[in-house]
Amino acid sequence: MSDRRVEGVSTAVRELAAAHGILLSYHDYRGVERSADDEALLAALRALGAEVDAAHDAPQALRAHREAVVRRGHEPVVVAWDGRCEAISLVVAASRADDRLTATIEFEDGAAPPRSVAAPIRRRERLESGDEVIHLTAALEATLPFGVHRMHLDHGGATTALFVIAAPRRPGNHDRPPARRLGAFMPLYALRSERSGAIADLTDLRRFGEWITERGGRFLSTLPLLSSYLDEPFNPSPYVPVSRLFFNELFLDIEAAPEFAACEAARRIVAGDAFMRESRRLAGLGLVDYRSAMALKRPPLEALAATAFAHDATRARLDDFALERPWLDDYARFRAVVEHRRGDWHTWPDDGRANLPRTIDPADPARRYHLYVQWLLDRQLSALAESLHAHDAALYLDLPVGVHGGGFDAWRFRDQFMSGLDVGAPPDPLFTGGQNWATPPMHPDAIRADGYRYWRQVLRNHFRHSKMLRIDHVMALHRLYCVPRGRPATDGLYLRYRAEELLAILCLEAHRAGALVVGENLGTVPPETNLALREHGLHGMWIGQFAFQGDAAHAIPAPPAGQLAALNSHDTPTFAGYWSGRDLDLRRDLGISDDAELAPERAGRAHVRRAIGAFLAARGMIADTDAPLHEILAAILETLAEGDSELLLVNLEDLWLETEPQNVPGIAEGYPSWRRRSARALEEIAGDRRLAGLMERLAAALAGGREAAPQPAGRTP
Repeated sequence: MSDRRVEGVSTAVRELAAAHGILLSYHDYRGVERSADDEALLAALRALGAEVDAAHDAPQALRAHREAVVRRGHEPVVVAWDGRCEAISLVVAASRADDRLTATIEFEDGAAPPRSVAAPIRRRERLESGDEVIHLTAALEATLPFGVHRMHLDHGGATTALFVIAAPRRPGNHDRPPARRLGAFMPLYALRSERSGAIADLTDLRRFGEWITERGGRFLSTLPLLSSYLDEPFNPSPYVPVSRLFFNELFLDIEAAPEFAACEAARRIVAGDAFMRESRRLAGLGLVDYRSAMALKRPPLEALAATAFAHDATRARLDDFALERPWLDDYARFRAVVEHRRGDWHTWPDDGRANLPRTIDPADPARRYHLYVQWLLDRQLSALAESLHAHDAALYLDLPVGVHGGGFDAWRFRDQFMSGLDVGAPPDPLFTGGQNWATPPMHPDAIRADGYRYWRQVLRNHFRHSKMLRIDHVMALHRLYCVPRGRPATDGLYLRYRAEELLAILCLEAHRAGALVVGENLGTVPPETNLALREHGLHGMWIGQFAFQGDAAHAIPAPPAGQLAALNSHDTPTFAGYWSGRDLDLRRDLGISDDAELAPERAGRAHVRRAIGAFLAARGMIADTDAPLHEILAAILETLAEGDSELLLVNLEDLWLETEPQNVPGIAEGYPSWRRRSARALEEIAGDRRLAGLMERLAAALAGGREAAPQPAGRTP
């Protein structure tokens, strides 16, 4: 991107880019308009499939695109909010204007009843070719059941088909106000306990959930639990998963597997001196060693898989499980090829990229291993979700915006992901050079042509176990910042998506699951994103560090309704890190900002600290502005609990004043993001009456509304 205007870009290129949903400019965090140059627009157009090797190809490509849109006859997808299909647009030759229009709906369950169509509205248009067409806008006269249906239109004997997404405008029961709930956050990899060994597992997460619910909490939040590359290739980031359709076997509890008691090989490995010694070594590290942890757990899991497939009844259950999960066998075969070749699919021979997984023998141990661990993950995640549900609580999962470019999803759905562009973020005060996350964006047209099947399965994969879901970078439903490959992140541009259709799928699947959705709407967010969240009853996020003010009378604004309130997120400093300025020191030490750039922020932070202290002291929530930091934290959280927000999320590490963040965004090297273990083990957390007392007070304040009077900060019941 450059700050100049677009006069230097040809009109045809601009019009072609706009026709393909590419934004020609956007306003950055300073309010400055940043306009795309010729080469950035052309690179994005090529990634979308436009035939433009150079700018002089744009006029012909524009004419061809306009003609193709009209001759397509209709959009591939229409949305029927609350089941009402009120706008079916169809383009037909003028000579067929008076032909009869009928519709047949093929429901998800296979039924295909005929439907009458209301009298269409007509509009004439003459194409550049000279042909005359008629635009028809019709509506179905009946209300459709919720689902993604196939509509077959018959116009004078000529038939065509499109997808109809019949979805609730607001998922769930909105006839009564939502319950106000307290939740706690901790990355699973950061948890540790006396039993966890090399890395925490889903049993540890269940125990953490039990502690939360016993304190009155009603949801358990953690980072994405999706499959990762943990050998060759290697990328343990929870936000660059191999797939958004399958989970990470690193987090399995080996001894909780139903085959463990009968599998002598697995029991011998786990009880062996070498396993126990390595497990203790890894447990003693301050940082998670993903590669070594996975190497340690892989042999007993392989032994369990072999035992499962050797048992006829279990093998039958595994076969049934694979049949019920679209693409699971493809995934297992894909992972087998990656392991055999020790490289992602970009390293495979060109003539084998599409077919190598099909050559894997069904009895291949790696294929069977990946089938088995996904089956076991499904069982253990279900047990976790059921344990929480028994206490009227929910598992709150996180859905990343991107996937690994060399992973399963980008391979299996190659036509639905674009090459030549990377997802990122525009420049902001923290990263003035922008960010490139090196994940491929979904193709906005290809995902529509398939009726959003992949997006539907991604959501179902999470809603199967989670009754609360965070949509990472939710503005991507409207527009996504994409960087042409090989160019700096400042040269990115925005690509538009069909937000209404993506939101309709989200509302439909959330409604079916009885789940609550939170959209991560932080950063450069277009106004239409927040409007859409409110319209569809989806929660946004209110982060204290971004909301605190230097005015003592209004230092801690009340979180509004329709928001999840929290002091921070996994991408921001901890509370104590923010309060002490440790995050600013990190930015200096990592070379993100220099002292001169940080000086105004340090001064502003000090001003906010004084204002918060005065605000809390004036309300009698702390004795004075020199109160201990844990009392200030407790008073701030109790203040947030008095707001109108229905959801309050507490980062558990804040409660013992952890200063180090779990992640420093945009830094590939220099900081151990996604690796730091919790300073406290689960057993220490469970035995701390101060932590328990604060959680109980917050839960009571939320349950009782504004009438709940908080106890003085720092005291336990």
